[in-house]
Amino acid sequence: GTLFHSPKQHVADSIALLADMARNPVLNKADIEVERTSSLRNLDAAQYDLERVIKDYMHDIAFQGTGMSLSPLGNTEGLTSITQESLQQFASDVTVGENLCLAVVGDVDHAQVMEAAEKHLQSIPAGDAFEQSNIRYSGAHVNVRDDDMGLCYTGIGFEAPAYGNADSLALDAVRHMTGSYDRSFGSDARHGLNRAAYESHNWEMNSHCFAIIPFSNYYSNVGLFGNFFITSNGSQEATFSYISQEWHRVRHRCRDADVERAKCDMKVELSKQTDSPTAQVELMGKQMMTIGRVIPAHEMDQRIDNLHAAFIRSAMDEYMYDTDPVYAEVGSCETELDYLVVKRMLYFTDCPDS
Repeated sequence: GTLFHSPKQHVADSIALLADMARNPVLNKADIEVERTSSLRNLDAAQYDLERVIKDYMHDIAFQGTGMSLSPLGNTEGLTSITQESLQQFASDVTVGENLCLAVVGDVDHAQVMEAAEKHLQSIPAGDAFEQSNIRYSGAHVNVRDDDMGLCYTGIGFEAPAYGNADSLALDAVRHMTGSYDRSFGSDARHGLNRAAYESHNWEMNSHCFAIIPFSNYYSNVGLFGNFFITSNGSQEATFSYISQEWHRVRHRCRDADVERAKCDMKVELSKQTDSPTAQVELMGKQMMTIGRVIPAHEMDQRIDNLHAAFIRSAMDEYMYDTDPVYAEVGSCETELDYLVVKRMLYFTDCPDS
């Protein structure tokens, strides 16, 4: 996508400029080489972001053989093979009306925006919408061992619902109720972690665990939910045991106070997603391209308010209990997690307290 900032009186001119960029992209070879070099540089730098690397591996094995398995940054082979002709064909195939979303935020007149859009965008051919079809999920694991890295970086996840699905909010509530941990934050390391559960694992956490970061990624027809964590070699199972026990706690001993705290955290997170015009435009564009409409803030607040413990438990049973997870390990992972052990811990998620 392309984002454009302009004064109120030049909104129509901005739309005309965006329309011209969409209809007549300038794809000369010199500019392509500059962008190729920049993309390769970004790809090289991304290998040091181990959280992103782990998530790329997880998507690769979770959605094998589909477009969802590909990294948004691409790969070296793909970037070096791009030609002027292939880019022109790609632009022709993708830049069609069915893939177009125009979002405008600010002190503007809606009628003026509509008039400018009809005038400048109607010449873009309708075409066929780009769709990710035949997306399938499969549980699997991958281990990339490199003892020189010193630490083990692990991600464990499950298939999640699509963006906009009510269950996605329930899983987000689980994410906030289990909390995160980062030793580098000092006194604020246990953001949202359950105190009793943390203290029961205090020696293991302080000695061998460096970070636990829950994540949830939702797309137009599928999602991925789970945790990324950093440990010393040999501590992956103990750390995941702590995480699975936290899921067990939320599933069976979730209190109204825990749900209310999660709701407040979700609303704060939502407000941060719209704290600037740029963020608002990006969120509107994402919603239009995934579910076909913009969800008003008051509706999202109401959806969050409607969450309750029984609904959260139902979502956990649907997407987490006795499922086939995906997990990836990179780094010093000589003692890798056993897939059956992970499965057993997820089954334990639905066992009553003994």
